[in-house]
Amino acid sequence: MAYKIVNLIDIYNNIGIDETNELLKTYKCELNKDVEYFLQQQAIPFSKQDISRTFLVVTTYQQENVIVGYFAISNKTTIIKKEMFKSQTKKKRIAKYAKYNEENKGYILALPLIGQLGKNYNNGYNELISGDVLLKLALNKIKEIQNNIGRKICVFRMRR
Repeated sequence: MAYKIVNLIDIYNNIGIDETNELLKTYKCELNKDVEYFLQQQAIPFSKQDISRTFLVVTTYQQENVIVGYFAISNKTTIIKKEMFKSQTKKKRIAKYAKYNEENKGYILALPLIGQLGKNYNNGYNELISGDVLLKLALNKIKEIQNNIGRKICVFRMRR
């Protein structure tokens, strides 16, 4: 199945905020209402404020474009403690991308973060994409971004 990744900014710039909000209302995730809430209530404001970028994953189903999932990427600063490195080689690799902070005894890194990721359970659209494929699409988008800015590290936040 072919998927198209569309930046939410491009959608609301093309069709307007009101129509975009109507489109986002077609996304349902009963398994995790926070994921649904983010897309419907926070994704546009976060995009406008440059807090994160939200990407809709769209495919064609019964001659219509439908949202099968989405992911949101932001930039996150984190600290990796010095003692987490078992080898000097890994420490040297991180040191290329990070700044050592004596106070925290760790390396401060700015990393892309997949903050939201979810499939659309409305009308059974969740069956049109697997979670693995959705995650791979998000990681590919990060690789694309990193190719443009020159980074190699990513953070994925798991909630249980």
